[in-house]
Amino acid sequence: MTMPSWPTELLAPLRDAFQRQRGENRMLTRSDQGPPRVRRSASKSTETVQIAIYCTADHLARFHRFHDEECADGSLPFLVPGWGKIDLGLLTDEGEELLTDEDVPILIDDTWPCLFGQSRPNEVSMGVEWRVSFDMVILP
Repeated sequence: MTMPSWPTELLAPLRDAFQRQRGENRMLTRSDQGPPRVRRSASKSTETVQIAIYCTADHLARFHRFHDEECADGSLPFLVPGWGKIDLGLLTDEGEELLTDEDVPILIDDTWPCLFGQSRPNEVSMGVEWRVSFDMVILP
């Protein structure tokens, strides 16, 4: 069984609502004196991303179908475009864009395996549109 992918019908998240936080991958041991001892607790850690999207009524229905049916009420992993990185151009050491032989910029393409986070998606009516906000966990 393949992982479901983020629906192409839905818009990319709003930039002002996009937040990405790295997971804690350190174990601190406090001592009576001096600084704490710090070591890695695992080889990989997860990251949390908070996003919001604008949806029409049709898009909201598509989001519900994706969340409820394709992701089994938000319990199955899925693939999303790496929204924090995609469409950025690769640069040389001098800061110039890297180009193909046809002078087309080389863009970063990234895909994240994710799970819906702990909080359920929140929907707010914005007139004829909806603002849906939720958090996701990027899997290592």
